[in-house]
Amino acid sequence: MTMPDGNGVYDYVFGTPNGVFAVDTPNGAILGLNKAATKTFDPSTAGTYKAIYYQKTGARTGVGNAETGTPSLRNAVIVVDANAQIAVQDTLGHTIVQATLTPVADAAYLYGSTGELNDPCNGLFTFRVVTPNSQQDVFVAFVEHAVLFSSFTGPLPVTQSSTYDYLYGVGLK
Repeated sequence: MTMPDGNGVYDYVFGTPNGVFAVDTPNGAILGLNKAATKTFDPSTAGTYKAIYYQKTGARTGVGNAETGTPSLRNAVIVVDANAQIAVQDTLGHTIVQATLTPVADAAYLYGSTGELNDPCNGLFTFRVVTPNSQQDVFVAFVEHAVLFSSFTGPLPVTQSSTYDYLYGVGLK
């Protein structure tokens, strides 16, 4: 299905029989996934995933929402254990990041100071990596035999001239 987005530009909406949908827009994509029954990590999703992802480093949004930066397409191996520990390795086997997946419903920093949830986003997991110079937020979801992931890293402190890095991709078990 196509939907006019204004100025002769269209968004494209795709759906699947199992309820997953995607919206492709000129400024990015939106994925809609079925919500899990609970916020709890499902150990049956543990395993090794071969992943491909799009990455942009040194990104900056300018006039007319035009984005600059250095794009690349990369591969990785993602290992998730039954206790929700995740490790991402590059193609040489070096660990890029290792963390514990936390249900979004338990990530109070995503909901402000009150921690009140309008939607616990069951089945969506996150982790945050903070260094003195940056903050990285990662989101992970599992769909059948696949893992979907995204990451956004911004500088600390943020300034008007700051650049950011992001990536998103999919891994198959």
